[in-house]
Amino acid sequence: ERVLKVEAEISVDLLSENLVSLVDEFAPFGQGNRKPIFLLKNLQVIDFKTMGRENNHLLINAKYKMQNNEYKYVKAIAWRMGERLSELNPGDSIDIAGMIEINEWNGRRNVQVVVRDFQVN
Repeated sequence: ERVLKVEAEISVDLLSENLVSLVDEFAPFGQGNRKPIFLLKNLQVIDFKTMGRENNHLLINAKYKMQNNEYKYVKAIAWRMGERLSELNPGDSIDIAGMIEINEWNGRRNVQVVVRDFQVN
């Protein structure tokens, strides 16, 4: 059985460009200094889809209800996990283990999670 080493569980409300910048200060990442993997718990799946020429990647949009009753939205990309699409349903509660990074597309920047594994609760 494979074991995924998670550096820390973090609250979704801490996800920010500033946190990504802080983590990136520990670069360069590679053998002997791997990029940290964080655990985000109790996200609610909004929607999801496969992507890529062979539908072998999975994009998950989720939200997290913060203490002030507002929602924080999380975009998660799961490379080579398209076959796990059938595990998800809108409204599911999931935990995601992954690395955080900035995604830049068409002049827009947002924090995204690069999924290493996820579990439907």
